[in-house]
Amino acid sequence: MKSIFLVSNRPFTGRNVLALGLALNLKEKGSKVGYMKLIGKVPVKVGDKILDEEAMFIHKVLELEDPVEWSCPFVFTYDVQYKLFEGEDISVDQQIREVIKKQAELKDYLFVVGGDNIFEGYSLGIDSFHLIKELKGKGLIVQLWDGETSVDDILGIKELLGENFAGAVINKVPVEEYPYVKEKVVPYLEGKGVEVLGVFK
Repeated sequence: MKSIFLVSNRPFTGRNVLALGLALNLKEKGSKVGYMKLIGKVPVKVGDKILDEEAMFIHKVLELEDPVEWSCPFVFTYDVQYKLFEGEDISVDQQIREVIKKQAELKDYLFVVGGDNIFEGYSLGIDSFHLIKELKGKGLIVQLWDGETSVDDILGIKELLGENFAGAVINKVPVEEYPYVKEKVVPYLEGKGVEVLGVFK
């Protein structure tokens, strides 16, 4: 199984939408795909379970046969936050790794959507940076375009991930800046060894 982590250093970059699109494309070609959101932040109660609403939606669109909780085994709530800061052992890291192991036996590709930055979840043992290294996965940065600081984020994550870095997608580029990003920024990044897999408005 190939694990592809969609990471960023900012929130609302479009990681989940891209994961869904990539997974649908591979599924249409006959591959067995899986999806996991590392840290759920849109809690919804379904029966006696707390699930993530966004992950539930993607699970449904992909028509996955796995248990729906596999799509987001951990949902961050105020109760979890309280237990964490009180020093209670909530064993989130074991839970995440068990689900990844189960998916590895069933899937060709697993798309894992990381937190709002590459280190989010570190205190719980589920940050993208360490999971990518541990699982020998690939990290694809989905970067919101915000000028030169976006270039810094991409190059910084490339250096951190080393051989585990898969490339970059630049998202939400303002229409008036799109030609500049395509004609100037992309060649600059490629010259630094970054494979830019897409630029989207």
